[in-house]
Amino acid sequence: MTAQTYETDFLDWTQEQSALLRARHWEELDLEHLAEEIEDLGREQKLALQSLLRQILLHLLKLEISPTTSVHGAINMLGLAKRVKAKIFQASTSEVYGDPSIHPRELAQTILDLTGSRSSFVYEPLPQDDPRQRQPDIGLAKHHLHWEPTIALCDGLKPTIAYFDTLLSRQPPEL
Repeated sequence: MTAQTYETDFLDWTQEQSALLRARHWEELDLEHLAEEIEDLGREQKLALQSLLRQILLHLLKLEISPTTSVHGAINMLGLAKRVKAKIFQASTSEVYGDPSIHPRELAQTILDLTGSRSSFVYEPLPQDDPRQRQPDIGLAKHHLHWEPTIALCDGLKPTIAYFDTLLSRQPPEL
């Protein structure tokens, strides 16, 4: 009867087999089909896990090579700061390089030129709440960090780029 139930009503068969297992009625079990189902379950779980891992790897690769996101750079920077026990000070681009008269696009172009990067700009409409004039006051950096710019932009960018080139050329740890 159990082999026939397996062919005609799988759900009923699983309930029947579970009850027989719990009652320890070994001689009544449909062992051939049970073994087949356990093997199939294992294969299905393995395939599902492989599929999930493939999706995770694809997302990680997209994150690694995506030119339109700064998330990966931020994650790397936070990881580096954690390793060397550094503090992170987040500021707008012009607050960091200290000259509000230089437009962020000009800074980006300077960095592209200094690094020899073939990256290109992606221009998108500004958000509704985006400020139209960018001339931040770097007074906070001066007050809290006791910092103000003392060297020219390119003179500061060159060693910074060299530093990060060195960091990025290191081999990542194997997972």
